[in-house]
Amino acid sequence: MSRITPRGFKLNSIVDKLALDLLIILGDALTEPTLNQERLVLRILLTLSKKHYVNELLFRDFNLSNDMVWSEWSVLPQLIDGKIVNKVRIHNQSLVYLETVLMRRLTLANNLEDRPTNMHLLLTKLCQYGNPEPFWKSVELKRDKNQIPKGEDNLFFQRVAKRLAAQCQQLGNHCSDIAQRRREQYGSWWLLLADCATEVPEELALFFEVLEALALPLAPDFANDPDLQCRLNRVLKAFNERYRLLRSCGLNPDNWMEREELSINELREMKRLRNWVKDNWVESKENHLESAYRNAFNQLQGEQKKFAGYHDFEEFAASEWGMIMLNYLAVYLNHSANDDDPDEEETLQDQLTIPDEESGYAQLGVREYNEEYDKKSAFAQCDAREGRYKLVETYPNPFGNDPVLIYFFCEILSFNQNFPPADPEFNRLLKTNPKYAQLSDQELLTVLSDKVDKIIEECIKPVRKRLHDKQQR
Repeated sequence: MSRITPRGFKLNSIVDKLALDLLIILGDALTEPTLNQERLVLRILLTLSKKHYVNELLFRDFNLSNDMVWSEWSVLPQLIDGKIVNKVRIHNQSLVYLETVLMRRLTLANNLEDRPTNMHLLLTKLCQYGNPEPFWKSVELKRDKNQIPKGEDNLFFQRVAKRLAAQCQQLGNHCSDIAQRRREQYGSWWLLLADCATEVPEELALFFEVLEALALPLAPDFANDPDLQCRLNRVLKAFNERYRLLRSCGLNPDNWMEREELSINELREMKRLRNWVKDNWVESKENHLESAYRNAFNQLQGEQKKFAGYHDFEEFAASEWGMIMLNYLAVYLNHSANDDDPDEEETLQDQLTIPDEESGYAQLGVREYNEEYDKKSAFAQCDAREGRYKLVETYPNPFGNDPVLIYFFCEILSFNQNFPPADPEFNRLLKTNPKYAQLSDQELLTVLSDKVDKIIEECIKPVRKRLHDKQQR
């Protein structure tokens, strides 16, 4: 992947920085023949877990200690800077941001009429770099009441057509009322290319509806297209608006993102209230936080009948979100908005490259990961050298009497040795096995790590069954 230069937007905000990071990540992921979703998600989570995103983008609960907002995940061992790394730290709010922001469908705005969303335009622009590129260059998007599907048997078009058709069927009428009215008024969206046509869903999610529909691999330099960069940046800003406002008001997006009681305009007014108090309040015996809020509310309301959805401060303060906001700001004022946590280090996130595979217990969804995390705990003893040898003794079959694999698992991984290790015994074992001896260092690491991952999965099955039986009882 060539170097990516942001020409479609300026790096003025934290969301702009995220757009650039996503371009870099997608520039790698979408130029491969197939899309590895788990690898892509892990890389995004590691990016979001960097210090500047934790401080400036993700929701911060000041009532939680540092240990309570991070999770440690095990991944398949990776060769990084000459050392094996098999654990990563993921910030819990990065999972929330991924699910509630990046994986959302972009809904149709009321003022668009027959015009496409930025997500539709982004899909079209990505398709123009599809494989083979000359075939896809002239693809276009159009609303049409009379268009019918055609060209699905075209070798280059059929994969995209099948994916989009399945997405249309899955979405059905579960799109917004505005989108349904526009479809009835102007017809469906269609992706058109020569004599081929396929319907496009009224509303799309970038992860993974748009990405799944593409004809991979995309052209190597696609991410440097200024128009594509601009579209991605606009999509991110549209996604991020509600999250940003909730964060500013102290409302955890994990709980509030999908709730409809608060409109965007009401959240904007709540943010104005919060900013006024934050910028003007000075603690004293005569000036309590509640009175500062009341004065700010009255001043900002002015002659309006309502402010932030309420007639007066008492109504607002008694509401569920009003109480949360008042409490949050009281805690927030004791912290600097962009303070550096001395316990947080970026080293792992900055150094870590993306694994070739993820381990069986490094699930990438919030619920799935929480359920599967017990697997890691069940085999925590394997972190020690003795525990690994005990595992080989208890479950000999999966290791297949493979001395190289056993030594790698018990000795190399136990002590995070450099790879290839300067270990005479390991090198002696390699020479006795022609299958391994002919592999490069990276190929050898990949093969052995893949086998270890499958073995752990196999060994975990009895534990999983016992846990399941216990739950059933």
